Amino acid sequence: SPLLSRFTLNATQETYQFIDQEWPDLPTYRGQIVSPLTLEKNLPQLFTGIQADLSATIEISNINTTIGTYGADYGTMGGTPYGYGDTPYGGTGDRTISEIANGEDLRGRLGNADIYDPETATSLFTLNGAVNTVQKSAQRAIVTLKTADTEMLSELVPKTRILDIYPNADLTNAKDQDAPAIVAFGAMRKADLTLVYFTEPSSSGSVYDYGLIRKPRTGTLSASAIYRDGRVVSASEYSLGEAPANYYVVRFGVPQRDFNGQLMRIQADLSSSEFSYHSQAANYVLTQELRGTVNAASLSTANSDFATLGYTPAGGLTERRPAIDVLNQLLLHGTTLDKDSVGASTFAVDKVSLHVAGTPSLGFGDSNWENILPDSIDETTLPIDQRIRALTINGLFDPGFENSGTYLLKANRFRSVSGIEQEDSNPFIGDATTLDTECDYRFKRLKFADRVINL
Repeated sequence: SPLLSRFTLNATQETYQFIDQEWPDLPTYRGQIVSPLTLEKNLPQLFTGIQADLSATIEISNINTTIGTYGADYGTMGGTPYGYGDTPYGGTGDRTISEIANGEDLRGRLGNADIYDPETATSLFTLNGAVNTVQKSAQRAIVTLKTADTEMLSELVPKTRILDIYPNADLTNAKDQDAPAIVAFGAMRKADLTLVYFTEPSSSGSVYDYGLIRKPRTGTLSASAIYRDGRVVSASEYSLGEAPANYYVVRFGVPQRDFNGQLMRIQADLSSSEFSYHSQAANYVLTQELRGTVNAASLSTANSDFATLGYTPAGGLTERRPAIDVLNQLLLHGTTLDKDSVGASTFAVDKVSLHVAGTPSLGFGDSNWENILPDSIDETTLPIDQRIRALTINGLFDPGFENSGTYLLKANRFRSVSGIEQEDSNPFIGDATTLDTECDYRFKRLKFADRVINL
């Protein structure tokens, strides 16, 4: 059956399309897209969250020509032709083409491109992104649409910082060297706390505050243990208080110094109930740290999927890190991070229900990555020095007391072939069940990738 290549710039503007063959009831729109969409995908060998670069190239003709209402010259073959009564683009009658013809800068404008099967009324592939380039000649324009995540995610995750003006946190004065506020995604071990405020001893006592720790917006935060130079501190020596608003500190009544007057190292075992799923922690990074938006329905589905998997987050943020690294470690089980037609981030957890194609393949058939991996796949077509022999993933990170951090849990999978042994560590996995399930999933994906060379 014929397929339609379609391109829409912004949800409220016109849709342009090209049909790959003549069909009386679904004729080619004259003077719209002049050829099928050119699509490009880059699929990394070990996909761990961030959707790889996607792009669509659209070639549009007659950008300076006005065309009348479609449908006057075609028979209906027993029904109303697809798009009957629409005005194909051209000249001043079409906002998008008018903008292109007038040389307006469309870069960064949101749009979408898809390949559509009109007989089954299904979209075989959809790309939501932003205009990357526009090339224009007298009667023709070439528009490149790309996913809009990479540049944004490569920036450092901004964090609220402790400032000299305490407790009046003036964020405009934040500096790179300021200590970041701790954000707990679940159970955290031995998080380092910074002396953020103190008062000199007086008749009314003294205060020594260590933190800051972000207060959960929902749920609770608790400190199960406080350490002073590697030794557990009695609960009678400190309290957990909120100062300034929305941040917790561990408050002592006496200086935390050794006999030589040196500040002692204060660490805390923390636990937050705010984030039940890795997708909720990823939502925090996208909305709070990157000031973006997330599609609510997509987030709800991802939460349910992680609940079904039994995945719960651990660890948290204690230092500046690239956002793309943090999200890659939070988006487990092949979760893709994409954007919808209005620019909101979307999640798609890899699961069997996504794979409607009859034969396992990568990247075609359901508008999502095809990652179904039968256990029976053991053969490979890659050279020995390129195929995967074993995979190890480490979890449950413990920073230790003397900068001797280590991962306390390990899961691995291997097969009896020659090849590469890969190892990965994830501070946001803190239990053996999640770690083993994730390791099994990724190893099967790696085995499947060995068999796929030309996509």
